[in-house]
Amino acid sequence: CEAHDCSMHRRQGAKQYQLLSRDDTLRPLFWALQGQIKSVDISNDIIEIIKTIRKHQGFREDAFDLNAALYDDGLGLDSLCVAELSAVLEKKYGKDPYTSGILPQTVRDIVDFYS
Repeated sequence: CEAHDCSMHRRQGAKQYQLLSRDDTLRPLFWALQGQIKSVDISNDIIEIIKTIRKHQGFREDAFDLNAALYDDGLGLDSLCVAELSAVLEKKYGKDPYTSGILPQTVRDIVDFYS
């Protein structure tokens, strides 16, 4: 904020958070919305990560959604793609399903791991 005092914006945001999180009637809605926003952000991040990995490996840029299968007839990720995906997820989120012993089958399985 070049023309504004950013600390003022932070204080206003903190006040709004306090008001919403204190009101017993709004609290469930507030937390539900927070969860939805987080889930959408993670979904979009993971889709973008997979698109980038596929591009690095020479795949064409096909559109896909959360229900897309990761391997074989789906997105066609091979062991090299999975290794890169695992490393990127670990770096970004501090953990990943592969090193946790989970073998996700769809993009949604990866998103659910972080939910």
